[in-house]
Amino acid sequence: MDPIGIASKGFDAKEYAAESFNFLYTEHTQTLEWPVWVLQLIMPIFAVCMSLHALANLLEDMSLAPKRQHPGFAATNPDAVN
Repeated sequence: MDPIGIASKGFDAKEYAAESFNFLYTEHTQTLEWPVWVLQLIMPIFAVCMSLHALANLLEDMSLAPKRQHPGFAATNPDAVN
């Protein structure tokens, strides 16, 4: 994905593809006929969600945020696992 490159061409995907040989914005999937770039948005979305999850776990481990207790789920207590 090159949002800066396509923005420099005035968001004209065909002109951008002709100059850069980057056909991401002009290709469609074979079955659904969706633009490929729409499906590839899952990568940055997953990265943001994973970073938030890691930050929340880090804050709990550093005791900067209270640890969540789940009374019906014994695996959250390290003593109850074995």
